[in-house]
Amino acid sequence: MYRRAVTWPSKSLEARSDEIQVDALSIADLVTDLEDTLRVEGGTSLSAPQIGFGVRAFIINCAAVGQTNPDPSDCTKSLTTWFAYNPRIFSSEGSAESTEVCASLPYSSAKVTRSHTIELEYRNADGHIKSAVFEPPMSLVVQHEIDHLDGLLYTSRISNLKASMIKRAINKRRQEIRELRESLDSMDTPKITRVSKSAHLSKDEVRRRKKMRVKSRS
Repeated sequence: MYRRAVTWPSKSLEARSDEIQVDALSIADLVTDLEDTLRVEGGTSLSAPQIGFGVRAFIINCAAVGQTNPDPSDCTKSLTTWFAYNPRIFSSEGSAESTEVCASLPYSSAKVTRSHTIELEYRNADGHIKSAVFEPPMSLVVQHEIDHLDGLLYTSRISNLKASMIKRAINKRRQEIRELRESLDSMDTPKITRVSKSAHLSKDEVRRRKKMRVKSRS
């Protein structure tokens, strides 16, 4: 089921998510909600906190970054969608920079530096513990999503000045959208105007009737 993405400045995005131990049915429901929302919102990946669930899980559309799914599951609607929960990075090396966007920070992007290579341990949809080594672009996407699970947005990994500029730009865009909607709403509302009783008469007829009223009063 589609769920509207939670956006900044919601405080829920700052909370650290809990590890989960859930049955297959609950996992399937969570995967469906994540996948449906990602399909509507667009983008590459999405975490559970971004759709209102404070648990440590995410999905990545591997095809969107030109990669194959490292662990396909019957729970996902698409073979390119990779689902993982309770992820843990237990080694990393190097650094890499990329331009990041985020459903929780709409209308914005920024260059972010992260680890180049990571070794990840996680549970798949079947509850099995797996491990994998990732390099860019997958390593960068995974780190972005794990930040969400730790209550961090990418603005925490750039300068305070750049982060402030992004937040001001988001607020400005939201205000513009609000004003546009209000303008459209006012255009849709029909204006009631009072029509003169003599609007359908010619000028000569109006003058003639006016003279008749004057004579009748005298």
